[in-house]
Amino acid sequence: MSVKVIDKGWNRILKQLKEADNANVKVGILQKAGNYSADDGNSTIAQVATKNEFGSKDGRTPARPFMRLSFDLNKQLINTLKKKLYSNVLSGKYSMKKALSLLGEAHKGQVQATILKSSLFKSNAPMTEAIKRKKGRSTGAVRPLIDTGMMREKISYEVKI
Repeated sequence: MSVKVIDKGWNRILKQLKEADNANVKVGILQKAGNYSADDGNSTIAQVATKNEFGSKDGRTPARPFMRLSFDLNKQLINTLKKKLYSNVLSGKYSMKKALSLLGEAHKGQVQATILKSSLFKSNAPMTEAIKRKKGRSTGAVRPLIDTGMMREKISYEVKI
């Protein structure tokens, strides 16, 4: 008498769980974002974002933690989405890569939205506003974290499996 094993998805679930062990998604300004052209390319966009996130050592640029604040403001939404996406991975509807891509895209949008909420951050100094106006950036003159819009545009995500 022989026994016939019928796999109804268990092997696929085990594979997905193993894949999930090492999988992650990074959201933010990735190093590959390039140079910040508004200062003649002397800084990378990642350096500008870091300066804005944590403030400058000399105190001239205050911390405007758009990444940390975005995560804190959206933690519950992120966790709810994570659970839903993970469920879809286990059911076979999504691959781990697709689920993490959807999570990355969602949080990317949340970070970009946080940057636009100027009331959450310390206002620009009058000198900064004057410099922005002189450069012809009257729209962003009073908005912290907005100069050319390049930093906001370069918010991205990267999935690793």
